[in-house]
Parts: sequence; C-alpha cells; structure tokens
Amino acid sequence: QASQWLKTVLPEASGGWWDVYQKDKGFAVKFRWRDRGRQTLTFPQISHQHLQTLMQNAPDETGRIMRERISDSLRRFLIDPDKRDKATLVARKLGIDPDDLQKFTTAR
Repeated sequence: QASQWLKTVLPEASGGWWDVYQKDKGFAVKFRWRDRGRQTLTFPQISHQHLQTLMQNAPDETGRIMRERISDSLRRFLIDPDKRDKATLVARKLGIDPDDLQKFTTAR
C-alpha cells in the first residue's frame, strides 16, 4: 500500500516506469525501461520515517519534494562515469533537461 502511494508522487515518465518496493528499513526506488532489454537505474532508498513525513504533506508539496530528490540523485549520477549515460536517458524520460542538471552540477 505504501509503495503504491509512493509511485503516485514520483515524477511522471514517458517510455519507462517506476518500480517501488519495501526493502530492509525503507523502500527501494528504481526507474525501469526497455532499450535492448530491460534497463534499470536505482535511486537512493526512502526510509519509513521519510515516507511518513511525505504522507503528511500536501500532495503538490510532496510532488515537489520528490522531483527535487530525483533531480538531486540524477545530478550525482551524472558525475559517475558508470551511471552518466543512464542518468541522461532517465532525465529525458522524466522531462528533465540533462543540460540543466549538468550546469547545476558543474557550478558547485
């Protein structure tokens, strides 16, 4: 139930889907798509405590927080040579301009 709710507040995607499931003391969050087979990009886990906090917020505030969290993760992935290509592709599927993410990353 909580994992299904969490899926509803993640950014909408074109050409892929969110996979959210309970794992250890929180929830695993993966973005999946098909491109020469199944592809996956795993995002940082969301703790039960963070989920409870999110559920207490207004829906648009929760959506903003989750978009920010996903963008922050994508910025970190762009720095990692092993994840850069997947992060760029996922950003596009989520309607996020990868160049905007990189500008922010290099400005730090």
